[in-house]
Amino acid sequence: MKRVSTILLSMAGCLLLFSQKSPSPAVLEQSIKDLSPVGGVPASVTKDLVAARKQVLQQQDVVRGATEMAKANPSALPAVRQAQAQLEASQKAAAELSKQAAPAAPAGALATKEEGAHVIQLVSEFNQEMKQQAQSASSWELAFVFAAVGLGFGSTVFSIYGLNKASAVMSALVVVSAGIPKLIPVHERAVYYRTLKNQSYSVLAGLSIPLQLTAAECDDAGRRLQVLEDYLATKYPETSDIDSTTEELFKDLNAAKTATAELH
Repeated sequence: MKRVSTILLSMAGCLLLFSQKSPSPAVLEQSIKDLSPVGGVPASVTKDLVAARKQVLQQQDVVRGATEMAKANPSALPAVRQAQAQLEASQKAAAELSKQAAPAAPAGALATKEEGAHVIQLVSEFNQEMKQQAQSASSWELAFVFAAVGLGFGSTVFSIYGLNKASAVMSALVVVSAGIPKLIPVHERAVYYRTLKNQSYSVLAGLSIPLQLTAAECDDAGRRLQVLEDYLATKYPETSDIDSTTEELFKDLNAAKTATAELH
């Protein structure tokens, strides 16, 4: 029993270590937060535009939901019209904000090479960090699967040879290894890191296309990078349900991208 307790405590220690989040390095995180617009649009105006575009995207979901309900229940048609009216109001508000900000954003203004290189470096470092975290999370996921299979096989072998105590120990470890993914969303963490990695790669790929980045392209990439960092630092899913978190991430990324694109 002492050996069983020692093994269980060791696994609990591994569980505790794994349960700690592994955020991006503090220096990189702070550098991303300190990014400021290089174009003529003030950060406060950009923030309002992003919020307005996010409202449009959310209202589009409301319209789609109301439309689906109306297909099964025609009495819900007034709700569809109301949702559509609210969507149009949100779109008009976003368009008005874009018009107000347009004079502050010279079309086609180029960013300096230093400004472009700085943004590219930060996006590249974030992408590499997410790649490492995704690989680590995937390794943990596979480790738990192989551990459960191996321990189960060992328990069967010991049972066949009449080593009941050893078989009981193996059975207990099977229960522990199978229970860990229920306490900690191992698979979901791997998926979430891969999502952040893929989205940051998309931003990086876009930065690699132009010969020289415009101020709008730099600000667009910087804002989306800040969104990714924010979701890593403050909105990391602690439960097995990450669907809503991922959906919100896509909305915020699209809102940031669309807001900047509308200005130019």
